[in-house]
Amino acid sequence: MNRYKVTQAFMDALTNWENINNLNTTFIIGDDIDIFPDAVRRWWLNSVVSNYKERNERLIAIIQWLNGEDVFEVEEPHKFVVRSEKKDRDGDYWYIEINNFYGPNFMTGTCDARKVLFNTREEAEKCCVPGYEVIEIDADGNEVE
Repeated sequence: MNRYKVTQAFMDALTNWENINNLNTTFIIGDDIDIFPDAVRRWWLNSVVSNYKERNERLIAIIQWLNGEDVFEVEEPHKFVVRSEKKDRDGDYWYIEINNFYGPNFMTGTCDARKVLFNTREEAEKCCVPGYEVIEIDADGNEVE
């Protein structure tokens, strides 16, 4: 059985859809699929997934989940940091840090772990300066490739 990594927003939408339509006490019909929440429909019909068999597998996973099977794993949300493009002579990257002493928009570089974590790439890009780049990190602080 496939286990799919999904976002918390997907799981919230799926659970809400199940509850609103009382699918924990009845069986699923075509009309229930017609009213999938947007997050669920996007995941099921993901444009990256051009393979009809995979789309069928995803629909089956939703039905398996309704039957109580453990088919979804909520992935930890990723964060973003602004990091120097190159390491310094000591082999360290430098990260953008917002220094509140000088005001919320004053940024300094630091090579310690006090880096600013942004929730979205767009937020991080607003603080990006020449010589720095936006890096996606997982919940453990490791770079996501």
